[in-house]
Amino acid sequence: MPNNNLHAQLAPLYSLYNNVAKYLIADIEARTEKFPQQVFNEIRAFNDHIARCYTFDATAETIQTEVRKAASHMERIIFDCYKMLNIYFFDFVRVFEKRVKNVDFTIINDGKFYTEFNELRKTIVSKKNEAKLNEGLDKKKSINLYQEAYNNGVKISDLIIDNEVHIQRCIKKYRRNKIWNICKWVIGLIVGAVIGAIISPVVQKFIS
Repeated sequence: MPNNNLHAQLAPLYSLYNNVAKYLIADIEARTEKFPQQVFNEIRAFNDHIARCYTFDATAETIQTEVRKAASHMERIIFDCYKMLNIYFFDFVRVFEKRVKNVDFTIINDGKFYTEFNELRKTIVSKKNEAKLNEGLDKKKSINLYQEAYNNGVKISDLIIDNEVHIQRCIKKYRRNKIWNICKWVIGLIVGAVIGAIISPVVQKFIS
């Protein structure tokens, strides 16, 4: 049977779930409208190891082993959540940059939006790359770096959403300018053709 120390061993794991993992999972669901299957599998494995601690033939040694395995799965749950959310934010920024390609949004908030966006983007990429390099070397450091990337991902997402009205204005301005430039080019061609049609007979007569 489980020893009296089991509760003390499991409390930190459940605290991680309640205070970290649960909120990350909820964020994934809110942003993607899906429950991550791989996280579900890790939660199932986590609970399975906890359940084995409560079997009648569980010894102190087997309980220690099961708690360590459960802790490993909890770490993996948090790790996977951060990775999935960082992929989401990377795609979110990529789609945004594609949407505003060639659009001048340096005028938003006197250039502060442009500056903050670029700083956050650089930080996200830097933290994500560093986290990936540390995955096989230092798992805890990797998780902390993914967390920092995630925190900045939330900031850049909020920044874009909060300035959506101004961004749309910049996009409309860019499209109007683009249409006007095309019109000027077409008008130039027409004017050139008309002038050419007028001048050509005169030139031909003069040459002949």
